[in-house]
Amino acid sequence: MSVWRISRQPFLSDIRQAVRTVSTAPYSENHEYLPCAGNLVERVFDTLAYFDGIAFARRARAPAWFATGLLDDLVPPVAVFARFHEYGDRKQIRVWEHNGTRRAAPTIWRSHWPRSHLSSSK
Repeated sequence: MSVWRISRQPFLSDIRQAVRTVSTAPYSENHEYLPCAGNLVERVFDTLAYFDGIAFARRARAPAWFATGLLDDLVPPVAVFARFHEYGDRKQIRVWEHNGTRRAAPTIWRSHWPRSHLSSSK
């Protein structure tokens, strides 16, 4: 029997790119700090790398279903796609063109895909 993981909005993935892409909170804290950090910028991103979901995604050993809204400014699509591409097992992704974080999450549970795959066997 397969166990599927549902990664609704994989926050803190590809953090450096998310900081470059999104200027709203919580990334705005980086936009305020980094200009003043001087030569500590690389150290900041090295520290954040410990929490980056990309590293964990590479080690995944369970099938997963990802979702993203292209208008999401909390979990930017670039971060979701990065984790999806690095994910270490079977995976699928659903993209909502006109949704952000607050609109995409409930839609996932109305989809037939999770229910049809959660009990699937290998």
